[in-house]
Amino acid sequence: MEPRLARRFSLLDAMALVAATAVGLALHRAFWSEAPPFVQARDPRGILLRVMIFLTPLAAMWTAAVLALSTRPRQRRWRRVFLRPGAAVCCAAVSALVVGIAVLGFGLGAGSPYFLISSLMLFGLPTTAGATVVSTWILLILVQGYRPSADWADRLGRLLGLYWMAWLPILAWSLVGP
Repeated sequence: MEPRLARRFSLLDAMALVAATAVGLALHRAFWSEAPPFVQARDPRGILLRVMIFLTPLAAMWTAAVLALSTRPRQRRWRRVFLRPGAAVCCAAVSALVVGIAVLGFGLGAGSPYFLISSLMLFGLPTTAGATVVSTWILLILVQGYRPSADWADRLGRLLGLYWMAWLPILAWSLVGP
């Protein structure tokens, strides 16, 4: 049995998360600066949806950074790394986002309307990532049981997984009429 040693938070980890924050804010400024006109900021639903839209590029970049930091060279086997809930969730969410961006790129190249592409980017990508997080955690529970690690990267990965999962009920709640 492999000992469960928690990896300490290092300067490299802090630098990677700061860089991920900078890239996420740049992406927000470039693509997510304006919410769609149907998202009203006057009611609680619209405010919550605007906050989620603002946090999406940051969460995407942090998810990729936590995945990269979780897979740093260490004494553990790769299988053990990806059976941890935080690393598995980050891998699933990044995979869903990459596939979704590729599909959007093909749609943009095929001449799809910009409104359709922007709506899919704002709402389709996060909900796809949320669905993959839910299915990943269900598979982890069925395969091995839920065994979280005391590592900071695993905890942050699980927190990001909760963010991606929160998109599903929040989007459903915000799109339902008054």
